[in-house]
Amino acid sequence: MRLAVCAVPVLLSAGCGSSHDGAPAVTAGAPVRKAAQPVDPLALNLVAAVATVKAGTPPIPVQVKFALGAHPQANQPADIDIALIATAGTLDRISGKVDGEDGLTVVAGADLPETQKPVEEVATHHPVQILAQADGIYELTVTVAADAGGIVSTQSFTIPVLVGKGMADLPTPGTVSAAVAAAKPPATAPGH
Repeated sequence: MRLAVCAVPVLLSAGCGSSHDGAPAVTAGAPVRKAAQPVDPLALNLVAAVATVKAGTPPIPVQVKFALGAHPQANQPADIDIALIATAGTLDRISGKVDGEDGLTVVAGADLPETQKPVEEVATHHPVQILAQADGIYELTVTVAADAGGIVSTQSFTIPVLVGKGMADLPTPGTVSAAVAAAKPPATAPGH
């Protein structure tokens, strides 16, 4: 009986952490590390566009990010880098179109060419040039088409663009500017 009791700890210790070929044993809880993705130096300056999703429609597996080359000024072309990023490795192709609202024209790069078999989490950059007619806050709309297995889904993304000083300062409610006050006739006392 003593031999059996002494043999159990020896057998248990022989099965834990040892191997037959002399190599160190691998523990079951060792962390698995993912291969590092290459760093896109342009991605550090990119900002995410706002996705527009219709109720009941799942979003497409694409992100849209952008970076302005310089602060846009009225009546001067400005460069913007638009990046399409597949968030799933199952897409066959992605493409897009960029439109500006009234007062903001896309003068170059409105059609974002098709990317075949986009690599997941790798940005495809597209240079776009815009021209605003006046200072203000405008919106660019990027419409993206994603094809997965012959099924094409689209989604729109919005990019806000501040041109020049943006919008003029508006008076605070309840205050009257000096020009408006000067234009009013003086109040007369009742009975005069």
